[in-house]
Amino acid sequence: MIITILCIFIIITLFCLVGFSNNSKTSLALFGTLCLILIAFTGLRDGTKVTDYESYTILFETGGDYIEPTFVLLRYVAKFLLRGDVVVLMCLYALLAIPLKFRAIQSYSEFIFLSLLIWIGNLYLQQDFTQVRASVATGIFLFSLNSLYNHNRKYWVYVIVACLFHISSLLMIPLWLISPYKIKKQMWIGLLIISYIMALYKIDFIDLIGLIPIEHIQSKFEMYKSFQEFGDYSANIFSLLHLSRIILWGLLLWKSDLIFLKNRYVYLLLKIMALSLVALPLFSLNIAAALRIMEYYGIVEIILFPMLLYTIKPTFVSKVILVCFASMAIYMRIFISELIKV
Repeated sequence: MIITILCIFIIITLFCLVGFSNNSKTSLALFGTLCLILIAFTGLRDGTKVTDYESYTILFETGGDYIEPTFVLLRYVAKFLLRGDVVVLMCLYALLAIPLKFRAIQSYSEFIFLSLLIWIGNLYLQQDFTQVRASVATGIFLFSLNSLYNHNRKYWVYVIVACLFHISSLLMIPLWLISPYKIKKQMWIGLLIISYIMALYKIDFIDLIGLIPIEHIQSKFEMYKSFQEFGDYSANIFSLLHLSRIILWGLLLWKSDLIFLKNRYVYLLLKIMALSLVALPLFSLNIAAALRIMEYYGIVEIILFPMLLYTIKPTFVSKVILVCFASMAIYMRIFISELIKV
């Protein structure tokens, strides 16, 4: 399975370096083919080699408390209507999550294969392979960016639907307060610095989550606190992957006024990405909460990071930088985090 993922990654890398036009027939055909391949590969993956797959198997057989309504619905469809097993359930999730990501990439990115590369390299294994409910939710979140940018009330429909797939989609709510039309660079840099200072002084921000009066969130809070009390569950805020994301974000923030002339979403994406970067140090004393917030907001990197091509010339240099980032990310996901069992 690792070999298959790496082959897909290498093929997409070659497509990035060749530089197909988004609207060419060849590009669209390859893009669509990759979508079908990833749907099949994700849905039919070997569950014995994937983290959390066993948990989903148990939930499929027994049901469970605090499970979102869409899981109950999809479980019913897979188990009772289609007379299938957990593989059918995973295929249903893949049929929802993968096309959503592809459609969002096609809608918001001028560099579709670079966006695919960033996604496959970093968050695909974490979300689409492991956290399948969150995968659909982040796909809906990505798809909703235009409504968020325009402050269209339809955004709240996306919020509700995403929450039906995963409760972490409540993170979409505060984004409504963000202005997408300008950015105060010093303020966001300052926020990042403050979060690191709080982490170094071990100021625990996780307790604020416990103040939210929603039962499901309260249960998650208690779970996170129990993780925190037993064992070392602090986050590595100076990991090479996280620092690389900060550097890329900083470069794009520096050139954001130039990028805005090419892509109007850049200010919004930079702010959401900043929240992702801040989450790790801010909640560093509890890695479960830190990673959940960081990865939810961090999905926007698949649209944001390819904008590096607007800032560094020749563009081949930008492509090499992004290929190196994605290569490092997929190496760490497979061989360091061990999201796939060898």
